[in-house]
Amino acid sequence: MGRYAKEFPDADVVLFEPAQDDEVIFFANIFSYADRRTLAEHAYRHTISELRRRARELGPIFARHGVELDRSALQDAALQDAEGAPTEPSQAGKLWDSVKPLEKTLGELEKALSRGKPGGSEGVNRDAAQAAPPDT
Repeated sequence: MGRYAKEFPDADVVLFEPAQDDEVIFFANIFSYADRRTLAEHAYRHTISELRRRARELGPIFARHGVELDRSALQDAALQDAEGAPTEPSQAGKLWDSVKPLEKTLGELEKALSRGKPGGSEGVNRDAAQAAPPDT
């Protein structure tokens, strides 16, 4: 990106990039359609968050090009998921969110394996945090 400043000194370059420790992106399987949707939603939420956080800095840059940030839309978008349901902003991008599909699959596998066994734990619903081995 540093090259652009030299080659195009009068251009306004606005860059949005993920954090280096973004576990949602790290754990995403780009060959999975479901993960692509999750990744796109995550990128959208991150961009909205960055627009809101950097509004003072970006406002004048965008204004030079005839674009104005709609701050009320940024606030509304931050409080809803893709289907319009309310979300908890502090939970976005947490590691456990990316583990939820695995937790569900492991629960289904456990049910399938325990069917027909004496004393089986059919219907057991385990919490991933409780199932994790204790720290030593």
